[in-house]
Amino acid sequence: MENIDRIVDGYNVVGNDKSLEEMKPGDLPTVNTSVYRVTGMDQIQDIIECGYVRPKGYGNLRRMTHIYWSHGNEELFYSDKRPVIEASADKVVDEQKGAIPLSVLKCIWLYEEDKKRYVNRINVIRYAYNRLHQPQDNNEDIEHKHL
Repeated sequence: MENIDRIVDGYNVVGNDKSLEEMKPGDLPTVNTSVYRVTGMDQIQDIIECGYVRPKGYGNLRRMTHIYWSHGNEELFYSDKRPVIEASADKVVDEQKGAIPLSVLKCIWLYEEDKKRYVNRINVIRYAYNRLHQPQDNNEDIEHKHL
């Protein structure tokens, strides 16, 4: 039940942030038509498992329902190599109720050390989600019967 609560009770908060340093090669710039959420690989795994960007649930003995986003602008970029989730600003608005489904995300940016830049891996994440949630194939049963 707690997993459904995390989807239904999610509360999106969109702020106007800016970066404090100068942008360098490999940093991820933002655009004003999108909102962004910097996160960790644990949330990327949670998206693969449930199909939503949702709040953590519980932390420090209290229920956590807020999902924080930053509105893109010319003064905001990401440089700390953590995963960044991007969605259209018209799909995620301040004070919007409910977790954000994977289907409406534009990008999931992962920093790739060998390329020294962020790379959009939304298709890899969608593939992993679809593979995890596809109906079980009965071919294994058929193969075992023929042995």
